[in-house]
Amino acid sequence: MIPPCIPTQLTYTPNFCEENVYCLARYFTRPGLERLQNTWSIYVVFISNEDLCITLLQQKGSKPQEGGLIVWDYHCILVLVAKPSESSENQAGSWVYDVNSLLDIPVQWYTYVTETFPFRETVPSRYRCKFRVVDAQDFLAWFASDRSHMLIWDDKLHANRYVSKPPEHLPIIGSAARVAGITNNLMDRFVLMQPVEVQEEQYGRVMDQDTFCSLRCISPIFFINQR
Repeated sequence: MIPPCIPTQLTYTPNFCEENVYCLARYFTRPGLERLQNTWSIYVVFISNEDLCITLLQQKGSKPQEGGLIVWDYHCILVLVAKPSESSENQAGSWVYDVNSLLDIPVQWYTYVTETFPFRETVPSRYRCKFRVVDAQDFLAWFASDRSHMLIWDDKLHANRYVSKPPEHLPIIGSAARVAGITNNLMDRFVLMQPVEVQEEQYGRVMDQDTFCSLRCISPIFFINQR
């Protein structure tokens, strides 16, 4: 079973990984793609830690003289997980979509994990990743960002400016977030790596790097929200 390619009509905006993933998840879950949705479970994964300081390999912008490592405050990817087949064993596994990766897009789960995350014993604890795994439908409904995390004060302009050009579309507010009056929850509900309260299970599940990287592929059952 071959996973779908990234649609050519989607626009990639550098440094706005969460909005790139939002647009991709929205495309994969749109009406008319029922065959894809019946074949794959779709998850969004946020990568960060308590210090907002993580190291990854195989990323655009990494420097060979620094061992190919790049340090970010957070990152966001999309994962397709093959659903079990009643007629035959499903061997498609899991596939990762990371448009900032130097690896293939999509790339098989095991390849992505082993190539992207440095071995735990070689990375100081403050740089180790944690992972928040969210069902795509929950992410689409509850995500909201006003992009304020990308603003800095410019003394010459005497005003805030974006550190990187934002997407052309309007800031995203999911349907459930809009009803709840939420306009910005990117950092405190998705990037912040605190355990999820029962009443906030729509924000996914958090795990450490050892747990995440020990999986040979994502199991759909492993990530089902406890509802």
